[in-house]
Amino acid sequence: MTLQECAQVIGERLEMNAIAFGIVYDGGETSAFRYDPGSDPREPELVGALVNRRMPMRELLNQLNDYMNE
Repeated sequence: MTLQECAQVIGERLEMNAIAFGIVYDGGETSAFRYDPGSDPREPELVGALVNRRMPMRELLNQLNDYMNE
């Protein structure tokens, strides 16, 4: 399943449109993705990260946004 599909499935379960991001804390690791629901579905704009430490959600999302906007 792609990150785009994950965003759509989670959004549907929450009775929303496709969600734009997700973050999971698992022990000492942080996983995240950022998806632009306004992008072309045939070529979606998305980025993801797996960090080997816990980090603040805002910091990680800002870094993903910066990377996406480059």
